[in-house]
Amino acid sequence: MSSLKKKLKTIIGLVVGGTATFTGICIYHGNEKFTNDVLLPLVHRLDPETAHKAGIWALKANIYSKHKPIEYPNLRTKLWDLEIPSPLGMAAGFDKDGEAIEGLHQLGFGFVEVGTVTPLPQPGNPRPRVFRLLEERNAYQCDYLLDMSSLKKKLKTIIGLVVGGTATFTGICIYHGNEKFTNDVLLPLVHRLDPETAHKAGIWALKANIYSKHKPIEYPNLRTKLWDLEIPSPLGMAAGFDKDGEAIEGLHQLGFGFVEVGTVTPLPQPGNPRPRVFRLLEDGAIINRYGFNSCGHGEVFNRIESLRNQGFNGVIGVNLGKNKTSDDPIADYVAGVNKFGPVADYLVINVSSPNTPGLRNLQQKESLTALLMAVLAARDKLVTTRKVPVALKIAPDLTEEEKKGHS
Repeated sequence: MSSLKKKLKTIIGLVVGGTATFTGICIYHGNEKFTNDVLLPLVHRLDPETAHKAGIWALKANIYSKHKPIEYPNLRTKLWDLEIPSPLGMAAGFDKDGEAIEGLHQLGFGFVEVGTVTPLPQPGNPRPRVFRLLEERNAYQCDYLLDMSSLKKKLKTIIGLVVGGTATFTGICIYHGNEKFTNDVLLPLVHRLDPETAHKAGIWALKANIYSKHKPIEYPNLRTKLWDLEIPSPLGMAAGFDKDGEAIEGLHQLGFGFVEVGTVTPLPQPGNPRPRVFRLLEDGAIINRYGFNSCGHGEVFNRIESLRNQGFNGVIGVNLGKNKTSDDPIADYVAGVNKFGPVADYLVINVSSPNTPGLRNLQQKESLTALLMAVLAARDKLVTTRKVPVALKIAPDLTEEEKKGHS
């Protein structure tokens, strides 16, 4: 998207594609407001004969409302030996060459009279030869055109069409997981946002079910067993993305084998001041310096418990941390075990973050031993049907000597 030409091409394609998609959906569903406020005024911009030909072409191309017309038994009529479903038919003069018979019947006309047909082809009279009687409402419904007379209403309609079309087109592309749209349009737009706002937008979209609804392909050979858990895929969402447990279901629907929420602290805390997330564009990566921003145990627990009560059985891990101002870090972790042990599939004790003052001191052998003993004791006291597994998250930059002290 670096060149202006490519940007303009993408924007024009998005607007045109969106407008066309939105128009097609409105026509397909027989949206009367769209027809009256947008479609007919546009048709009335054409000369009458061109508009007539456009109507025949649309019927031939199956571009019309696909709602099955309502049949009224009391309107069924018998004429000669014919059973006619409705006395409302299309007279000769509209479909002169029999090109739109099926489409007209689909629209609900009880009969279609084609013609006038002559033995040999002939061009008819010279143009112009079709005229609108604008003041005669029975000839053409020009009140639609008159309703659009003010500039304000015209602009409102055009803006509504473009915005509605673009939104509809975008939604369809996301729903169907269109990779080209994602790579060429969606990601460049997301990269216009600052990283944290983009992160929040992603969480919001997952909460609002705005993501591809194609069911992920399951590969039996990727099924994994960890502890007593059956995990459909070893590819999971690590802690740090869904920090407050808001998008668990959406992430599972995208195909992640497990979702680890958090890091969650006992009390709500804002984390580090912004900016605290940074893009490394050349590496396709980000740096996260959130600093354990969390809504606290209570809110996250309520969300997970609500999911469980709804029958959700995906694998959920909870990453536990301590509050920045806590005087008793061990008590913070024990509180997390007591709170989430009954609803989580596994727990993670996070002592690795460099963004929380003093946290990495808990990686020292004596401190870590005391912490783990307290955590495991709390886990063993839980009244649950299974003993929830507990994992430990340590810093990736420990020396070999330090790692030996943890084994």
